[in-house]
Amino acid sequence: MIKLYENLQNQISVPTALNQAQIWLRNVSKGEFLHWTNRLNLGNNWIEEIQAKLDSFLDDTPFAHPVYWAAFCAIGQ
Repeated sequence: MIKLYENLQNQISVPTALNQAQIWLRNVSKGEFLHWTNRLNLGNNWIEEIQAKLDSFLDDTPFAHPVYWAAFCAIGQ
């Protein structure tokens, strides 16, 4: 959802912003995701928790499965 709102700041339509966020999440590597979360200023506790959860994934693209991104849909304007 954060990536969706980042995309919306670029003055693009909601469906396009959502699609770009889904594609990004589907293709993001563990390292890229960690780098992105570090920019969000979440605090050390959150970053450590995110790192621990990422370590549990065997694949380098941990969010490629549709369970992580397919449930989001754009409704309205």
